Amino acid sequence: MIETSAFSPRTEFSVTTACFCSNDSDRNPSNCRPATIPARGNTMAKLSGVVQLLKKEHERLTKELHGISAALAAFGKTYGRHGGARWLSPAARARIAAAQRARWAKVRASKSQSAKGADTPKRTMSAAARKRIAAAQRARWAKVKAGKK
Repeated sequence: MIETSAFSPRTEFSVTTACFCSNDSDRNPSNCRPATIPARGNTMAKLSGVVQLLKKEHERLTKELHGISAALAAFGKTYGRHGGARWLSPAARARIAAAQRARWAKVRASKSQSAKGADTPKRTMSAAARKRIAAAQRARWAKVKAGKK
């Protein structure tokens, strides 16, 4: 007995039909006559034959699916991580976090020192310098006004 798969154009699944060869040495499915359930007899016998064929097909597909799953498990890790996100170990994440905390501590420390007045004192302008700047600004405005007349 040889099992062959025939694909129906209307369906997306295959239906297995059993073939009985007249000669066991001849295993070519094209030389086999398909196994048919006789038209006479009990309808339950016909249905049990169909159920048996469907169970065999289910077992075959399950085995094939397990084979595909095994192949994916074997090759998926090797070929599946080309452009994906990179991952870091927990130790690497801890080192990066500690370095970032140290950087922020340094920033906060420098801000607290500047708030206490440790930086250079606020600069003030002398009265003479202020008078020179004011005179220069008056001269600029006088030039602008003279140009408008």
